[in-house]
Amino acid sequence: MGIATLPIPMNEAPLLCIVIEDEPLGQQVLENYILRMNSLKLVAVCESVDEAFTVLKAQEVDVVFLDMQLKASWGTDLISKLKQRSEHRYYIVITSATLAESIDTKKIFIENHVVLIDHLTKPIAFSSFEAAVNKILSSKT
Repeated sequence: MGIATLPIPMNEAPLLCIVIEDEPLGQQVLENYILRMNSLKLVAVCESVDEAFTVLKAQEVDVVFLDMQLKASWGTDLISKLKQRSEHRYYIVITSATLAESIDTKKIFIENHVVLIDHLTKPIAFSSFEAAVNKILSSKT
């Protein structure tokens, strides 16, 4: 039995989200999970920090699903770029292969005043994904 998803109020639009993941399987898993959630709408799937920042400059996004270890860079490289857009609040859900990567990066998020919602360890279970989304929904009410 899954976690009960918090309903979106009738007058609220889904949260816009972006996936930053360079592995096709990881992209597919997150895309499928997002499609299962009425509270989310996928805006883009990006394979690099630079590609993601280009999207984020052009499109308002609420939620960022961010892989920490990308081929060309680290997910934390995006955090300093997001800080430049400090007028917008991003809810960040990091993904990584190990919990240790997540613990090491939490300090970076705190120092840059970015809202770190959760860490999802790969392979990501839908129940964990759903719980992270529910944390975002709860924090917005």
